[in-house]
Amino acid sequence: MTELCCQYLLSLPPRMAAEFGRLEQRPCPPWFAACDLAGSRLGSGGGTAHLLVEA
Repeated sequence: MTELCCQYLLSLPPRMAAEFGRLEQRPCPPWFAACDLAGSRLGSGGGTAHLLVEA
């Protein structure tokens, strides 16, 4: 069984997702930030699913 290391998941714009931990001083784990796939708008359900897969 795999233990989930992240407690806080955020979906942000691409540049902010890449710099979130450093700028906000919130490292992974427990914080994890990602963005939608390049060139796509997944919507809330698709974005949530993508965020969970990435984490």
